[in-house]
Amino acid sequence: MAYSFVAGVILRERLPAFERMLWRACRGNVFLRQAMIESPLEDPSNGDNVYKSVFIIFFQGDQLKTRVKKICEGFRATLYPCPEAPSDRREMAMGVMTRIEDLNTVLGQTQDHRHRVLVAAAKNLKNWFVKVRKIKAIYHTLNLFNLDVTQKCLIAECWVPVLDIETIQIALRRGTERSGSSVPPILNRMQTFENPPTYNRTNKFTNAFQALIDAYGIASYREMNPAPYTIITFPFLFAVMFGDLGHGSIMALFGLWMVLKEKPLAAKKSDNEIWNIFFGGRYIIFLMGCFSMYTGLIYNDVFSKSLNIFGSHWRINYNTSTVMTNKVLQLDPGTEDYLQYPYPFGMDPVWQVAPLNKIIFQNAYKMKISIIFGVIHMIFGVMVGLCNHRYFKNKMAIYCEFIPQIIFLVFLFFYMVLMMFIKWVRFSASNDGAFSENCAPSILITFINMVLMKSVDWDPETDICSPYMFSGQAALQKFLVIVAVLCIPWMLLAKPILIARSRKNEHHQPIVPVENGDAENGLNAQSAVAQQAPAGGHEEEEEMSEIYIHQGIHTIEYVLGSISHTASYLRLWALSLAHAQLSEVLWNMVLQVGLKQDGWVGGVVLWVVFAFWAILTVGILVLMEGLSAFLHTLRLHWGDNVYKSVFIIFFQGDQLKTRVKKICEGFRATLYPCPEAPSDRREMAMGVMTRIEDLNTVLGQTQDHRHRVLVAAAKNLKNWFVKVRKIKAIYHTLNLFNLDVTQKCLIAECWVPVLDIETIQIALRRGTERSGSSVPPILNRMQTFENPPTYNRTNKFTNAFQALIDAYGIASYREMNPAPYTIITFPFLFAVMFGDLGHGSIMALFGLWMVLKEKPLAAKKSDNEIWNIFFGGRYIIFLMGCFSMYTGLIYNDVFSKSLNIFGSHWRINYNTSTVMTNKVLQLDPGTEDYLQYPYPFWYGSRVAGGTTQ
Repeated sequence: MAYSFVAGVILRERLPAFERMLWRACRGNVFLRQAMIESPLEDPSNGDNVYKSVFIIFFQGDQLKTRVKKICEGFRATLYPCPEAPSDRREMAMGVMTRIEDLNTVLGQTQDHRHRVLVAAAKNLKNWFVKVRKIKAIYHTLNLFNLDVTQKCLIAECWVPVLDIETIQIALRRGTERSGSSVPPILNRMQTFENPPTYNRTNKFTNAFQALIDAYGIASYREMNPAPYTIITFPFLFAVMFGDLGHGSIMALFGLWMVLKEKPLAAKKSDNEIWNIFFGGRYIIFLMGCFSMYTGLIYNDVFSKSLNIFGSHWRINYNTSTVMTNKVLQLDPGTEDYLQYPYPFGMDPVWQVAPLNKIIFQNAYKMKISIIFGVIHMIFGVMVGLCNHRYFKNKMAIYCEFIPQIIFLVFLFFYMVLMMFIKWVRFSASNDGAFSENCAPSILITFINMVLMKSVDWDPETDICSPYMFSGQAALQKFLVIVAVLCIPWMLLAKPILIARSRKNEHHQPIVPVENGDAENGLNAQSAVAQQAPAGGHEEEEEMSEIYIHQGIHTIEYVLGSISHTASYLRLWALSLAHAQLSEVLWNMVLQVGLKQDGWVGGVVLWVVFAFWAILTVGILVLMEGLSAFLHTLRLHWGDNVYKSVFIIFFQGDQLKTRVKKICEGFRATLYPCPEAPSDRREMAMGVMTRIEDLNTVLGQTQDHRHRVLVAAAKNLKNWFVKVRKIKAIYHTLNLFNLDVTQKCLIAECWVPVLDIETIQIALRRGTERSGSSVPPILNRMQTFENPPTYNRTNKFTNAFQALIDAYGIASYREMNPAPYTIITFPFLFAVMFGDLGHGSIMALFGLWMVLKEKPLAAKKSDNEIWNIFFGGRYIIFLMGCFSMYTGLIYNDVFSKSLNIFGSHWRINYNTSTVMTNKVLQLDPGTEDYLQYPYPFWYGSRVAGGTTQ
């Protein structure tokens, strides 16, 4: 019998399984030869490159031919006809080559034609985009309209700025004329009780600043918009941190270039998100650069160097030999070394050559101006709130919120600012006695003593330097602190008490409709007492408990915020210091290397070094430091109910009746029948009441029946949940399988741990026996070129530690798993920070309780996410507690106390009178005070009120 054959191609990764299936299905009665196709082929379905192999299969008989073709179809192999005669094969090959050449010719011509068509279409592409966007905008707007009852007119309700009403009317009339419509458009102003949305009119200059404000929150309607003030405050606070004339000029030039090239750059329509952010904030960048140049002149800082424009006001009176032989010399501002009047503008350039105390001087200056600008900025924010309260005529907010807030802020923090100016003015090196530079008190210490009301021991007869700056300062500070503390209950209780009293006096307040869209009347034109009720009076009054809670949160937020925000403004000093020091490091470590070289070699080195310095300056100091200062500046600036009414309409005539009904249908009103005679209305009302009572009875019985059914079902609910989850798991697993070509067997490829292969085979055989199937399952190991996934075998103890490692990243296959070592290192490092025998025992007991009660706690299946995190890490918590107990013993710390188990190895050799009359005594470890050998296990116990280690 002659041999038959089939030929085709198949995916390379399917070839091993294809060979095994042919061998088993045909019982070894076929012969397969295959060769790899080196170049990748393009998949026509998705365009991906795939690697395939060509194969030819020899066999005998039609039965084997049918079986081989089915297997090829199952493995999605592509079969091609191949004649048996060599001449026919050569002729077919020539025909295929001819067809390929023809197709290549056709493809080339098609590409040329497509290119010409696309080039012609590209000329009109921009206009088409504009037209399509206009059409989409029109249809999007029309989709917001509603059809009236006649299905011929479109009706819409929208908010319109009052200043734009005339412009909209003109646009509507122009649209009617151009469309040739005979129906004129109608624009009516409606009365509403809703608060209008906030609309802030912007232009290309103010748009970016408004976006910064809107990113934090949008002001309510008619509230003062802080964006115009941000145009000055934002770049100024940025410049305080970024002050450098050189870096600021780079930023200003970049912003100016984008402003001048605005139209051509905007026409490019770039999709680069970073560039769009820069271009959108071009005016902000330009102003930040200009302000940074100004503050750079104030700091006298240009790429970490100074400008000596007016000449230094300090003089060096040392001779040449003294200057050359001493690295450090001191200039006294109280002598002829200083001209006794300051540098005309900014800092004196002499500080640039004072490396030892330059940072100390600049730190003191920048720290103080940071607090000054911060307090002024916060006071300005409170004053903006006053403008809002006055506009809305909200006297309650003025008396109960603004006044105590401004008193608290001024009496504490603005007083600290005043002390800074008093210190600058009154104390000088040219003064003698109590007002010399040595007697200047610390502002920080004075403020802390003021808040703590701590009296300072000072004897004017023996001590020339006074801790106070002026007479009566101690009494004034106590008065200011007492008044500031009294402002806290004022803010907390005054407003809720007044609201409660007004509700008692006015049990009913009529609704006064207000035209919210009217620019002249404004919003909230009612009395100030109505603040506790929402605008329009349609919503229910807020409960007094919620008012007290809200006011308490508001008070705590303001008091704590005033303290934290004042400290937060110190970031102005910190960022300015970091920027100046980083700039100086780049100059000294990079550019100075090139400047020190001599000759032509120095020129080449300077050329290379300058390029490197310029890249670092722009990349780090301008971009990265600029972004950091921008974010910190942004941080400093960021501090449907459907109403239904019951109505009745009186009218005369059937025509009016029809018209009224249509209007009601258009507004989706629900109509109910109502008899004209009073007796009929009473009878109808009685019938409605009877029906309502019957319905309530039926509903009650239905609820009782439903309750009994649910109680009966609840007994089996747990078992049903278990069964459903098992069935879902089975079906989920089966969905991962594929049907073979006979549609009778399921085939799946998966990764299995080698140690679990025997277990899986046993489980498959057991499942086959229980299901009564006669087809045995087959589990074969496949060859693959893919890296296996990582599987780390865990138990309930190691699972939480493995989760900690996997949260960072999963190790590659066969790499060492660090989780076992984490079982020791993680709780130990935690215990080093948490070491306390008492606190550690609490944590260990909590973890031990969860471990011992593991099964009942796990059976509860809590939905509380925090509890699930604690329970999942119960073994970690237990070990952290045990290790913390150990380190607590090492530190000898039990709730901040010590254990004296072995007795202290220090001895007190002072007599009783010495111990009683001295607060501090010193023990010498080189004498008999110490036993000369350490404490057996941990730190020594407490001796004489102090801890000896």
